[in-house]
Amino acid sequence: MCCLIEALDNFNEASGLTVSTKKSLIFFCNTKRRTRRDILRRVNFNEGTLPVTYLGLPLITKRLSRTKCAPLIERITERVNSWINKGLSFAGRLQLIKSTLVNMQVYWYSVFLLPGNVIKECVRVLRTFYGAMLEGR
Repeated sequence: MCCLIEALDNFNEASGLTVSTKKSLIFFCNTKRRTRRDILRRVNFNEGTLPVTYLGLPLITKRLSRTKCAPLIERITERVNSWINKGLSFAGRLQLIKSTLVNMQVYWYSVFLLPGNVIKECVRVLRTFYGAMLEGR
């Protein structure tokens, strides 16, 4: 427990930043209830529970499922729907796909092995967006 307090103090000294106890959570795994209570009292943090989202990604302890990837698919679909009626050319759509939508996926890919059905769904949304011009949408 002293190591945790010491690490936070070292962080403060090195960076000049103070950890916000109101914004910080502490997560436990296989820790006795008494030990948890003592740590929480000393560091003055709230206890967090999983799953939680950090920097837009779910922090989970199990294999990533399609349900956990729903925010990625939803964000891509929302972006596509906001651009679809803007009269973009093929080149404009391709540029948006390459510069924004694919990078959203790459961010997730850099952390997780995405399920195959999630990758297929992302590709389907992008193909539909790119080909929507042919269909007059």
